Amino acid sequence: MLKETAGDATGPLTRLVDELLWALRRDGFAVSTAQAIDAARAASLVGFGDQRALASAIGAVVVERRADRARFAERFDRFFA
Repeated sequence: MLKETAGDATGPLTRLVDELLWALRRDGFAVSTAQAIDAARAASLVGFGDQRALASAIGAVVVERRADRARFAERFDRFFA
């Protein structure tokens, strides 16, 4: 399990979330800087042990429309495949 301290803004968890968010942006999701920060915070709270919980936490931050939920889930799964 990846873990970083609260003061380590460039740890492996943060980099992985950043890469995921860029992949989502390439797929058409509009992810603001504020959402990216919130997604990183949510990921650090949930951790990577339960990918469904991680997907739910990040999705709650970046998915703005119900219609985009399935597309987010597919992209999340593809990223972590």
